[in-house]
Amino acid sequence: MGKTSAALGHGPCVLLILLLLSLPMCARMPEKPGYTGEQVERGRKIYRKSCAQCHGTTLANGLFGAPLKGEYFREQWRGRPVAALHAVAQYTMPPEAPASLSTAEIADVLALILAENGLAPGENELPAEIEPLGRMILIW
Repeated sequence: MGKTSAALGHGPCVLLILLLLSLPMCARMPEKPGYTGEQVERGRKIYRKSCAQCHGTTLANGLFGAPLKGEYFREQWRGRPVAALHAVAQYTMPPEAPASLSTAEIADVLALILAENGLAPGENELPAEIEPLGRMILIW
């Protein structure tokens, strides 16, 4: 691997995934994301261990990471599929150990983020698989 490839890391892959996942959802109607209270509590534990040092204890008071709660966050992600947010977390977070969280752990943290941003819980857990997350659109 050349110096340029090593310097870019996962950046080009993440950008390609985000582009593909942000295309209009023509084949199916978008679904509302859901999660359970149990999933939020698991996500809270993972968040404290792996995310709070950058994003802050409230999800919006970190010194190094972008807010994951509040109007700024909702505006950045409004209208985008949950899969795009999952991909960013999967391939770039935490910064010191990208791709170290399992897809299930990421889904749990995303459930916490959705809950903290006022999205109502559902009957089922937020899935960890990209395909169903691609049909779930973030509408606040």
